[in-house]
Amino acid sequence: SQKKQFEINKQCKAILSSTPPNQITEEQKAILRQYEGSGGQSTNDEAESNRGMLYQFFTPRKMISKVQDIMSRYLKPGDSGLEPSAGVGRFAEGEGSKYNWDMLEYNPDDNTAFQIARILHPDSNVSDKAFESLFVDSKNRSVGDKYKAKKNNFISGNPPYGEMSGKFKAIEGKGWNR
Repeated sequence: SQKKQFEINKQCKAILSSTPPNQITEEQKAILRQYEGSGGQSTNDEAESNRGMLYQFFTPRKMISKVQDIMSRYLKPGDSGLEPSAGVGRFAEGEGSKYNWDMLEYNPDDNTAFQIARILHPDSNVSDKAFESLFVDSKNRSVGDKYKAKKNNFISGNPPYGEMSGKFKAIEGKGWNR
């Protein structure tokens, strides 16, 4: 239920604020894996108000399993992948653990999911940058052929569908669609 999920999320934040990342136990990691973000919790009086309430919905595990099944048909263990909106890194769990992951988890209002992804996936490259930052320079122009970021064998994930904001708001609708 929404109330139960809110309590789990609250417990996750308490773990992160009270325990250094290198001292988090396997039991605590099991709780952190249940974090769902704040999407849809805007009716809860205790929830803080932020964009995450509108746009932060994590991909259901059943869907991740289906995507991983498709990935296994085309990829080989050790291939490098990018998850552009990683949440807590669910695509890198289970069958997805046989790949090398770069993960981006950007939420300017709440970095809880980013913190959890780093703890749950210490061998992955987890960044709190926006996906768009890979393709846009400091003047909001496409980097085009000057792309310098790592090239991966595949990109997998379930991208956010919320409106662009901040620095990237200006490029929406100019060849950069949701």
